[in-house]
Amino acid sequence: MKFLKIKLIVALLIANCLLQGIDVSGNQSGEWIPENNPYNVIGYIVVPSQEVLTIHPGVEVLFTGMFGINVYGQIIAAGTETDSISFSGAAQTEWDQIRLDNSEAEHYFSYCRIRDAYRGIASVDSPVEIDGCHFLNNENGIFIGAIGNPDPPAILINNCLIENSLNHGIFILENSATIVENCDICFSA
Repeated sequence: MKFLKIKLIVALLIANCLLQGIDVSGNQSGEWIPENNPYNVIGYIVVPSQEVLTIHPGVEVLFTGMFGINVYGQIIAAGTETDSISFSGAAQTEWDQIRLDNSEAEHYFSYCRIRDAYRGIASVDSPVEIDGCHFLNNENGIFIGAIGNPDPPAILINNCLIENSLNHGIFILENSATIVENCDICFSA
């Protein structure tokens, strides 16, 4: 009986460690997989130039404060209809944004749930495709800007639901080659 209790305690300790996920901050690239859930963002994330961060279906990203992801390389967050990717504030804490910054690589987000952010996704002179995503309770769902660029990058926002934005569902600032198709934007200021 004593041996059984020890095995149960060890199993519970292992399960508790698995539920805590991993803490991430600083330079990140490679692959984020659901087996490491949740990814607790404890400081700003940077995807360096020439690097790629691939986030797999089922991954949960929890921001523990006003942190974000700054992408100078490339980010691919490809969820599926049945297994989405979640970006949210821990305990509904507001977090900063996923900022795509002057990158030539095309970024891709599909079936992502993005909530509680200052700006869900902010493309600053960077090409991006956003498909089938749900933006909820953000100050600004999507921000697009390419100030001063006479040939702005291609941006496609397709089949998204953007709701309860405090300021803007989609905010497009100056020069833009943005196409918005089949999106519902509701309960936004």
